Amino acid sequence: MSTQAAPQAVATTPHTGPAPAVTEAGHPRRWSVMAVLGAVAFMAQLDFFVVNVALDGIGQSFPGAGVASVSWVLSAYAIVFAAVLVPAGRVADQWGRKKVLLSGVAMFTLTSAVAAAAPNLGVLVGARALQAVGVAVLVALTARPTLTGFDHAWWVQAGAGLAAGVALLALQSRRTVSGSSHVSATRKEKVDERQ
Repeated sequence: MSTQAAPQAVATTPHTGPAPAVTEAGHPRRWSVMAVLGAVAFMAQLDFFVVNVALDGIGQSFPGAGVASVSWVLSAYAIVFAAVLVPAGRVADQWGRKKVLLSGVAMFTLTSAVAAAAPNLGVLVGARALQAVGVAVLVALTARPTLTGFDHAWWVQAGAGLAAGVALLALQSRRTVSGSSHVSATRKEKVDERQ
């Protein structure tokens, strides 16, 4: 009777070429990776905030669409994003982070083009739902501190700063994006005319 255990299969992630040596200071390309992931995270967050701010303008672009219908532009995105976020991280672990990240960027880009050219509200809502799949993949992969070789505390600080910056930029640019001050004045004039 043998006391040796049978060898177990080791799961590996497919890659091409030799892996760069990770030193005590972290991954040698961590700043390049951080720049790419920062740009991707910025793009995803900006998309979310700009659509929130521009919702009034979107409603005006589709005459006859009620508030409930236009709100699906945000609701479909939020529901799909929440449903896909956790599974996206798991898929990336199984298929490879780089491949899944690039697929998410491609999906986000294509669905953004469809949303921009949407001829009606139904197409826009559908494009936003598919866009949320791409964004969930991006967020799942850009939120992983181990991906870039930085320690966890640094990553949290950088992510919080980036999110706060995008939120402030979106709030500051509200008037230029949706023309909210003009829209509010125009609505007030219409209400005054009715009375």
